[in-house]
Amino acid sequence: MSSPLSYCQILIGRSMTGLVGLQEIMDELAEAGVSADAPDVSQKLIDAVGKHNYVPRGAVDQYEAALVREYRRHLQARESGESGRVWRDPHKAHNWYPTIFAEKCDGCGDCLPVCARDVLARADDGDAGSVVIVLEPYACSEGCQLCARACTRGAIVMPPREALHRNIAVSGGRH
Repeated sequence: MSSPLSYCQILIGRSMTGLVGLQEIMDELAEAGVSADAPDVSQKLIDAVGKHNYVPRGAVDQYEAALVREYRRHLQARESGESGRVWRDPHKAHNWYPTIFAEKCDGCGDCLPVCARDVLARADDGDAGSVVIVLEPYACSEGCQLCARACTRGAIVMPPREALHRNIAVSGGRH
């Protein structure tokens, strides 16, 4: 049995986006000697990320730019001997919030009433039928999955539960 893949959030465009396996992808490329300036590095990153994550066709350019940026940072950290990137908001003790795939969201809004912390909102000034966005990701309650369970279209994805358990173990049980 293989170990679970890493989970992280990175800024893609103007949104924090959760990705599975990014650390492993970057380590593999670095060990293969792939430079951040290699002509095909963005395509390699997109192809590898797409194996475990949904990459919207309309956002490929934004994903490429973000992934190359993060890969460049990863290589710099490896070269300098640093421990690498911390995949979390420094003001937040956990990395728990939803990722919404707008291409899958039909605007039904079933997720909105179940969120007690107003993490979610409608994209278009609250108009019924407009897609839902993550407005306040760091207000999300650790372990909550109510919005994802309410979404019948599968447009909302939460981090793997193992990520929450690793965070609790690292923090010594503090939330």
